[in-house]
Amino acid sequence: MAGETISACPACGSCDIGVGYLLGGGRLFPDRYAWHSGGGSEVECILCRSCGHILSARALTPQRFPTYGQAQTNAISEYFSEHGLLLCNGHPTLPSLDEMGWTMESLLPLIERREVFYCKALQNRSCYLSREAYLLLARCKKQRPLTDEAAAVLKAARKHPDSEKDALRAAVELDKKAFDKAFDFLLQQLYLTAGTGRRIQSGWCVYGYVTAAQWRAQVPGLHFSGDAAAALRRLMPSAMTDAEFKKLL
Repeated sequence: MAGETISACPACGSCDIGVGYLLGGGRLFPDRYAWHSGGGSEVECILCRSCGHILSARALTPQRFPTYGQAQTNAISEYFSEHGLLLCNGHPTLPSLDEMGWTMESLLPLIERREVFYCKALQNRSCYLSREAYLLLARCKKQRPLTDEAAAVLKAARKHPDSEKDALRAAVELDKKAFDKAFDFLLQQLYLTAGTGRRIQSGWCVYGYVTAAQWRAQVPGLHFSGDAAAALRRLMPSAMTDAEFKKLL
């Protein structure tokens, strides 16, 4: 095993040391629900060839595993304190969950603490804004007026906060196509955001939604005077082009 030398077995004293691998069904997974995803890591073991004791083991692809405990949440909070935006899915230049080694589930604590605002403000891409970035964007974005369908969905979200998408659809008389269009419009135009979440499989969640007004009611106001767009631009990832930034507004 790289970086480790075991000369004798502490159980029987034998110096006949071997190496083996846990493969296939013996792989190590990020959590107990992830076995069906085909991910995980093979495990290399150092063992005593005399008595069979496994003396040491290591995952061969440790980068696939989430940071333990509060450390990951702290790392994400630190990221958002310096960068205002993170995409959900991969992008050629802008940072995303996959690139950072995080998942939708990783962001749930920050969403529920109102530290992160989920939306589709950037070219209809699912993304997360820091609290400061959202409050600045809300000041300078040219928000389009509500359509009748979007108004109906927003009214349902206001009446039933933290409802999941399917529950909101059931609360309004719209077919799936019309509902999906209205729902995406609300996320694009910052009328609606995630307030809670529920895990459905490893790393993936469904959100419960609240109106942006309900979200703002639970966060401190932004004490800022000046050019909101310029301040927002400074919070965006350095890889974001001016053209992409204009599409955010």
